[in-house]
Amino acid sequence: MSELKITNVNEIKEYFEGEIVELAPFENGKPFVARVRVPSLVEIYRLGKIPNTLIVEVRKYFDTLEKDENNNVTINFADKRARNLMNLALKMADVVLIEPSMKELRGAKIRLSDMQLLSIYNYVDEKVSEMIPFRD
Repeated sequence: MSELKITNVNEIKEYFEGEIVELAPFENGKPFVARVRVPSLVEIYRLGKIPNTLIVEVRKYFDTLEKDENNNVTINFADKRARNLMNLALKMADVVLIEPSMKELRGAKIRLSDMQLLSIYNYVDEKVSEMIPFRD
């Protein structure tokens, strides 16, 4: 019988420091590279980032999301529910971006584009999907 060992904090610390990724570029073509982390939707909800009234709408919208050939979410901006998704993506960016943080970006009067917010959503969606075990 093997003996269990306590998890060493240093062994998992790197995971929680985030990952450096390239997101959608700025409108002038400048690349946007950031340190991000993957939160759970429970964490976003617990932090009050998703209003209760939005939960039902977000759930309905997620059930009908369209994805492109790379499995990235696409948005039909004519659909009024797209506002709810973009609202969620903006709130998600507050939790996901480590460096630069949304606070730093706002302080510098830098606004993320819709495509950048959507790329943050797609990043989280991809990472969360990787954690879901395959089911028949």
